[in-house]
Amino acid sequence: MSENAPQLLRPKYRADIDGLRAVAVLAVVGFHAFPGVFAGGFVGVDVFFVISGFLISTILFENFHAGRFSFVEFYRRRIRRIFPALTIVLAACLVFGWFTLLADEYRQLGKHVAAGAGFVSNIVLWNESGYFDNAAGLKPLLHLWSLGVEEQFYLLFPFLLWIGWRLRANLLGISVGVAIVSFAFNLVALQRDPIGDFYSPATRFWELMIGAILAYRMGKTPSDTGGAAWPSIAGMLLMAAGVLATRGQTHFPGWLALLPTLGTAAVISAGPEGWFNRVVLRQPILVTLGLISYPLYLWHHVLLTFARITHAAVPTPATRLALVGFSVVLAWLTYKLIEQPFRFGRRIHARTAIPLAGMIAVGVLGSVVFTRGGLPGRAFAVTFDAYARTAAMTPREKECFDIPNAHSTTGNWYCRLGEASGPPKIVAFGDSHALSLVPLLERYGSENHLGILFAAGSGCPPLLGVQSLRDPVLMQHLDCRALYQRTFDYVQANSIRTVFLIARWTLYTGADTGELYPVTTDVSTPATVESSRRAFASALQQTIAAYRRIGTRVVLFADSPQQPVEPRDALRRSNLSDESINEAAVSLDKHRADQRWPTGVLSQYNGNGAVVLNFDDVLCDSRICPIARNGKLLYFDDDHLSIEGSLLLYPELNRRLSGTLELSRNP
Repeated sequence: MSENAPQLLRPKYRADIDGLRAVAVLAVVGFHAFPGVFAGGFVGVDVFFVISGFLISTILFENFHAGRFSFVEFYRRRIRRIFPALTIVLAACLVFGWFTLLADEYRQLGKHVAAGAGFVSNIVLWNESGYFDNAAGLKPLLHLWSLGVEEQFYLLFPFLLWIGWRLRANLLGISVGVAIVSFAFNLVALQRDPIGDFYSPATRFWELMIGAILAYRMGKTPSDTGGAAWPSIAGMLLMAAGVLATRGQTHFPGWLALLPTLGTAAVISAGPEGWFNRVVLRQPILVTLGLISYPLYLWHHVLLTFARITHAAVPTPATRLALVGFSVVLAWLTYKLIEQPFRFGRRIHARTAIPLAGMIAVGVLGSVVFTRGGLPGRAFAVTFDAYARTAAMTPREKECFDIPNAHSTTGNWYCRLGEASGPPKIVAFGDSHALSLVPLLERYGSENHLGILFAAGSGCPPLLGVQSLRDPVLMQHLDCRALYQRTFDYVQANSIRTVFLIARWTLYTGADTGELYPVTTDVSTPATVESSRRAFASALQQTIAAYRRIGTRVVLFADSPQQPVEPRDALRRSNLSDESINEAAVSLDKHRADQRWPTGVLSQYNGNGAVVLNFDDVLCDSRICPIARNGKLLYFDDDHLSIEGSLLLYPELNRRLSGTLELSRNP
């Protein structure tokens, strides 16, 4: 195509839609900066989806009907619109990460940069999700998942419409059909795979299709509400209801996403003269924020996340507010100096080729960083490396933890530790704190020539008859009660003489941290600390009694100390010595106070049907429970022991259990 070739028809500019973009981006920025205040602000992304679907589909429908559609020109425009700002942000992340991230952190950033450049961030993040995945606050490019969904829509939907157009099919019918199928996938996935429901394009396309359907209808019958108030006001109320209804929701989109998406469609359908559109959304300040909403969306999360990393703590509210202001300045500069020069003007080939080449280059750089392990030879990484590489979790996480449907699958519901041959002599099970002791159990089994069957699930107390109320959807696939009944049945059927019960007991009984996964023996009982403690005590008594009846000894592991900070945060604040790292460590008194209630309950059974192992003497001194010892980090995160910390317990475990356990009723 020559420089002077006919361009695609452009939809008529609507300032009110830029105002609506401003509302969406302010909601998202508020959620990321002040999640406690703007807890439902993440639905701003859903507003963006509908807007994008509407604008892109308007271009598609108008040009198909006019016989002017060109795939080449369509994707050239997408490149000029999306690539320049994104390339700058990705490159800035690589530069800043070079000076601030540890090797494995920089490696992950490299992967996310490559995924962002390839517009597959949503797929990569979906595959990364898991109990021990880095928190959202430590992933600078987490927010690019939504851009991945949009770009995947831009790749697939035009081809689908083109096929329909060539076959003279009803384009509205195609759009409605895609929306219905996608929404159905969304509802099914919400129950079967909540993480996939959030990230998958198949479960998100319906939101963009709402915009597409609206674009078709408005193209056929342009809106003329005469400035009526109700459509736009009703739409804004629906959007506001979406923000309020999703506060505290852990599973989304589902049915709730209809509130912000249909609300957005109502506002757009009101037209530029709709009352709210005209009086509020067309105000200059909102229109300006809407014009820079794309670079503002890109920059704000990057700044907030790197601040969290470099501060080794959540920044103060004043700092977060300042960062939001700085992201607005960066967004305006990006819009003026980067976006506009590439979007408008002559030399179309150059304005397309340069951003494309830049995106390819930054994607390749991200891939290099990832494949080379985060470039551990960097000065910053080398400085912290000796300590940082000891904050490692067992590599058997995927094999031994949160095995899907372990309570019902016919095979692969546990993993084998210790002696590889022969029937297992010990069964060990619990929650993620049990998983953190896998290195310890592996060594204990190997050196004592014992096979150990291991099963564990996140948020699952290893007690019979107790139901976790942590998350009803998750518990459909991780049925704690069924899993541990299955474990008991295995112990009984195979004459196992010893079981290890390991858990973060305070998680189910409450502590000063305030974090609680309530448990119950009666799902009709309201979930409180008191009811959870009653259920816990009852279930513990029943569990020990059940194992005693079949002649099996129970070994209860008292919980390890839980730290107030992540070990890497303590490391970043330190002068690279055990002493300075341990300035952030939990005190022995605080640890004992947190554990007082569950320790008291467990200790009732020591020598009375069970053996209780407490490792405080190993993990603590007379004053603190250290994060670091002898140049090594004892924790993987703030409450799970690292491999080093787990193995530190071996001499005491071996001493306490040596010669005290009958390991088989049929030796």
